[in-house]
Amino acid sequence: MTGKQRALAAMWGQPHDRVPVVPIVGQAAAAWCGVPIREHSHDPELLARCQVDVARRFGYDGVYIAADTWVNAEACGFPHVEHPLDQPAGGHGTWIESPGQIDTLPLPDPQRSGRWPLMVEAVRYAVRLAADELLVIGNFDQSPFDLACQLRGINQFMLDLLDDPPFAHRLLGWCAEAVARYAIALGEAGAHVLNTGDSAASGSLIGPGYYEEFAWPYEKRVFDAVHRELDVPITLHICGDASTCLRLMAETGAAGLELDYQVDLRAARAVCGERVTIIGNVDPVDPLLRGTPDEVRAKCRECLAVFVDSDRFILASGCALSPLTPPANLAAMVEAVSGWP
Repeated sequence: MTGKQRALAAMWGQPHDRVPVVPIVGQAAAAWCGVPIREHSHDPELLARCQVDVARRFGYDGVYIAADTWVNAEACGFPHVEHPLDQPAGGHGTWIESPGQIDTLPLPDPQRSGRWPLMVEAVRYAVRLAADELLVIGNFDQSPFDLACQLRGINQFMLDLLDDPPFAHRLLGWCAEAVARYAIALGEAGAHVLNTGDSAASGSLIGPGYYEEFAWPYEKRVFDAVHRELDVPITLHICGDASTCLRLMAETGAAGLELDYQVDLRAARAVCGERVTIIGNVDPVDPLLRGTPDEVRAKCRECLAVFVDSDRFILASGCALSPLTPPANLAAMVEAVSGWP
């Protein structure tokens, strides 16, 4: 099987020859290709080539096409984003101040707004470069809750959940409509799988009641909009400890859940069963950044053991790799599935 075939089979719970490996490589690919992060996140052909070249170099099964966590906010018009030469983009401050501002805000256009057109083009390049060999995942970060936190400022938006829920819902509805447009454009560009993150909706930040009221309905609204237009699987990532919202995450319409290292995989499997594919969840710091190849292999095999009798598991890092990750540790992650079980 090719990497694309293997990963898609796992995404749908179908038999395949071995467990797929799809680490969240991100900007580490720029480092390993000797490319500044800013260039990687602004040049669609370069981004696609770096991701595909690194996947072929190490032998894993799929690539994420993503730049950084501020692509959506920037496309919406958020003015406070900085792009250092060799560090991830970063945003600061607040922008959305009132319901009236939302009413006058035009929805962003995937063909014109910010870096959305560049990312759509990067997916097209990656699909061509990968041919049928590798899975291409179009990342439409951020999901509505996380995007609202960026546009409003995370501290203020968290207060809105308590002090002004109608305003919070109004902003979330606008964010959902914007995000759905981008997701559909990436799918139409040929992405085999779509992925999104809603990191601020983590159980590390909000409780399950807030997730159910303010995050889940808007994640589902986006997924439903995509599925009305496209027959493409979607995966959902929530950073940190997502244990408190796993049941609802599995009911968004996602085909797969990307889990960070704080989530116990046995508990996740007990909650989710075979309804969705679990993707994860090797700690990107210990062992992938700081550990040895032997420690990486051991941790990977702990994850593999949880799903030894399942067709619904993809081995991955719990979150994006650091650009300082030793290449030997990524190689060890790929090696861990050889001959397993």
